[in-house]
Amino acid sequence: MKMLHYNWMNRVKETFLLLIITAVILLFTFPPVSPDYGPGLDTSYLWGLNWLFVHDYETLVSLIYPYGPLAFLRIPTYEGANFILFLFFSLLLKTGFVLLGFRAAGVVGSDVAATSDNFTRWFAPSVFLFAASYFANIDLLIVFNCLFLCLITLRERKWWSFVMASTLSVIAMFIKVSIGVNAFSVVLVTIVISFMLNRNIRHALLQLSLFLIVGLVAAFAILHHPHTVWHWLVGVFHLVFGYGSLSLIYDNNVFYIVLFWISTLLMMFLVSGQFVKYASVMLVIPLFAFWKHAIIREDAAHYFWLVFFMVVFVMVLALLEERRKMLVLLLGAVSILSLMLNATEMQSYDYKNKKEFCGVANFTKPYCHYRKLVTDARNYSEWLLKGSQLPDSMLQIIGNSTIDVYPYEFTYAAQNKLNWQPRTALGNALSPWLEARSAENFSSGDGAARFVLMHFQDDEYGGKSVTLDNHYFLNDEPELMRNILSHYRLAAVSGHLMLLEHTGTAALGSPETGSPIQVRWGDWVEVPSHDQAVVRLKVQSRKTLWGKLKSAFYKEGICLVEYQVEDGSVYQYRYNPAFAEEGIWCSPFVRFPCDTVSEPDVVRVRLLTDDPKSQKPELHVSFEIIPIMDTTRFFLIK
Repeated sequence: MKMLHYNWMNRVKETFLLLIITAVILLFTFPPVSPDYGPGLDTSYLWGLNWLFVHDYETLVSLIYPYGPLAFLRIPTYEGANFILFLFFSLLLKTGFVLLGFRAAGVVGSDVAATSDNFTRWFAPSVFLFAASYFANIDLLIVFNCLFLCLITLRERKWWSFVMASTLSVIAMFIKVSIGVNAFSVVLVTIVISFMLNRNIRHALLQLSLFLIVGLVAAFAILHHPHTVWHWLVGVFHLVFGYGSLSLIYDNNVFYIVLFWISTLLMMFLVSGQFVKYASVMLVIPLFAFWKHAIIREDAAHYFWLVFFMVVFVMVLALLEERRKMLVLLLGAVSILSLMLNATEMQSYDYKNKKEFCGVANFTKPYCHYRKLVTDARNYSEWLLKGSQLPDSMLQIIGNSTIDVYPYEFTYAAQNKLNWQPRTALGNALSPWLEARSAENFSSGDGAARFVLMHFQDDEYGGKSVTLDNHYFLNDEPELMRNILSHYRLAAVSGHLMLLEHTGTAALGSPETGSPIQVRWGDWVEVPSHDQAVVRLKVQSRKTLWGKLKSAFYKEGICLVEYQVEDGSVYQYRYNPAFAEEGIWCSPFVRFPCDTVSEPDVVRVRLLTDDPKSQKPELHVSFEIIPIMDTTRFFLIK
């Protein structure tokens, strides 16, 4: 009887201690959050996704974008109840991360014997979880919560933990595709490990069926219709495999990159405990995914997501490891230091390499002073958007008609209370399949937006002709632009803004493609002259085996097009080879879209690559001639 009383009292004390440690970690590692937004590429999408969730959910679920319908759970604004739901979700993830971490490490649980040696048992895990929680953003909290739940499934054979992991991974997919892919991989690898341990095909099929049922139920609940579910799944495939086209080219130190991978793989290979080995295997795909994401978009913000992932990764392995904690920490330190040293010459490193300060004040602001935080965020957003105010003359033309903004500054719709009708791919499409879905939104059909507001940004030659990553604006999405040029006419111009209105007839005729010719990278190709036609160059290029391997495990090189005009000037822009097969724009060449001054014609073009070893030397090209049927409506003719 005394022993039962002693055990009961110890359980109460340990529960109280667990809650105290969890509260301390939660309070002192809470990141700064604010529901404000402003102009710019990322924050423009932030507003759009939040606004659609509250005001036009049916349109939101029809979109195909790296963020899903539940994006507000990661990037909230003050729209509707989005920020409140985000705060609840964040608190749940943070709390779950600590509690599940202790349980997955065997510190707590129904099968753990009570002990009075609290310091040895609690101190090191608390330190590791504190450090991990400090660097874990929403993405990492989701992935590692799934990891802990799956480890509990393997350790304790608990079905509730597997169901929770499956549910969280599905929610993650509808927040952001990259998070969902990582969380999915953890759950699916768990099924494989479970089968390897039990050699029970019936049990493995039951787990897989349960995972699929949870996914399908959630998909239908969120997307509402079987066609939408299928459309979204196909879109996810194109998003995942089209992301490589966004590569930024920065030099990396080969020594530090090799040292990073050697130290990381050694750390994963040398761990000794059974469950820490399982964790290492479960995290292989997320590790590679974070690597690819960081190395493709190698600016400081994206790159340091990999650094933060590695901090949490090392802390979690140290938490789960029983005998070689110091070895894990040593190899982990080498791995993280290698990434940091490699980043020292990165653009914007100086002001982006610091982790945002976490602490109690970040927790009290949203949870204790919610109204003030939201009011301040609203006022700040309104101040940021003052520059997005359209002139009254444009607003009178638009009225309450449907409008889309191209290529990305949707905050014009926010600031001017426009009747926004976004295209399917929302931003710039990552593959021709996604582009085709967006191009349909600008066709001759009744569903086309009445207006398109186009905005242009400065290029390095003093013109206004580029979009993201120095792409010529008419090459980003060739078929989408062809539909806009054919079915819209100029309605108004103001500064760098151009308002286009949909018409009932097409300005462009059926294209004719000439005979293909073979050229090599760097060869000049003469452009045929046509006064009443659009001239585009269709390009087929192929990667070498080295190029395919580099693209799969590192990142793609970049391809460039150079235009030489009549006065001898040469202009260089980047292009996406996947869209080059649809046609690289040649004529009429436009550098000042909103200006009425005539511009010189392109006389020849050539194609370049920064990595000749990755591309086969031969290119197959052919000119496409698209007749202009109505020159009075084709607004690019000056």
